[in-house]
Amino acid sequence: MRTFAKPTRDRFASISTVGPLAWALAAQAVLILGCRTVEDDARKSAATARTYDVGVIAQGGALRLILPLENHEDAELAVASWTTSCECLTVQPERLTVEPNSTGYIAAKLNFANEAEFRGDLRIELEGLDTQGRRCISKLITLSVVDPKMLPEMVP
Repeated sequence: MRTFAKPTRDRFASISTVGPLAWALAAQAVLILGCRTVEDDARKSAATARTYDVGVIAQGGALRLILPLENHEDAELAVASWTTSCECLTVQPERLTVEPNSTGYIAAKLNFANEAEFRGDLRIELEGLDTQGRRCISKLITLSVVDPKMLPEMVP
């Protein structure tokens, strides 16, 4: 369990010099916003990111990704099917249920074997659809496909 220090007048020294009203407003802001650490905010931001930058992949190459899908709602998130803006991206499992306030994972595979000549930057939209065909989740995957000669040689 994480414990947090209570706000003190020292932490709001610049506000407390303004007067009691400013101190009262600052105290209410702490109560309303709650106590969070910078690490909590960074972790939540990374986990719920809408965009995943994959980086660079070689022409004709393939890449597997594991993508987290966080459900911050009080209801179950049920994905019945996936759509992508590029045939080069496939997703497993086809159906996924993420319990309330928890995280599920999907395996995504980028495969450029059928597009061996393609080079350039890509923005691939990935959408999860519910049983009525409505979008319930949306992610954007960005990457650059480059000539393999441009990539450094891998050392075993």
